[in-house]
Amino acid sequence: MSEVRWIGTGRMGGAMVRRPLAAGHGVHVWNRTRSKAEAIAGAKVADVVGDLAGLDVVFATVADDASLRRVILDEGGLLRERVAPHLLVDASTVGSETSERIRAAAPRCSPPRSAGTPRWSGPAGPRSWPPARKPPSFRSSRCCG
Repeated sequence: MSEVRWIGTGRMGGAMVRRPLAAGHGVHVWNRTRSKAEAIAGAKVADVVGDLAGLDVVFATVADDASLRRVILDEGGLLRERVAPHLLVDASTVGSETSERIRAAAPRCSPPRSAGTPRWSGPAGPRSWPPARKPPSFRSSRCCG
């Protein structure tokens, strides 16, 4: 089975990350409040966000623009590590300016890709994992060439 890495296991991310776990995927998680990451039964908890760097796919579901910039772009952030993930999928609650800043930093990924995607969860919780089809507004960008 493939493995998934997840940044942000609060209300939204915690609900979403349980789907790949239920489907039998290995999951590594990190959250600013460690106890929220530890509450995800069956997931491996990373000590620092940088522990997720260099892995294939990392999902980010954090609460706001400042938090996403801090865990992705600032010192010790995911894209500040020597090796970056192959694909960063951002489903955070952030504005388009922050999303563009993240995508601009993604050329460090190898191959350089990032995807901004709307949340596929709602009041009833996330839909099945993986989604049967891409949400209509899904957009992906290759950051270099």
